[in-house]
Amino acid sequence: MGRCPQPASDPAPYHVFMGLQVGDIVRLSNPENDREGSARYTIIEHNGDRILMRLHCDLPIPPVELARPSDVIPAGDRAGTPRSDSPQR
Repeated sequence: MGRCPQPASDPAPYHVFMGLQVGDIVRLSNPENDREGSARYTIIEHNGDRILMRLHCDLPIPPVELARPSDVIPAGDRAGTPRSDSPQR
């Protein structure tokens, strides 16, 4: 079974919200600690008022989290590359 077609009045595809698209790298907009602040995620699915995002990590099966689009912002950097404000190892 395929997806139901979007109504003609819908101005944006189902996966676009607040400038975020499937495949975008994002971070939490209001992290509670430094570890959350440094975590990066890739949006893998958009379900209207919820997004599924995969954590960038070294685990064989990375965790997938559910979030509201308002809880994330574009990361502004590439996964795996240090940000200018992060300490160098």
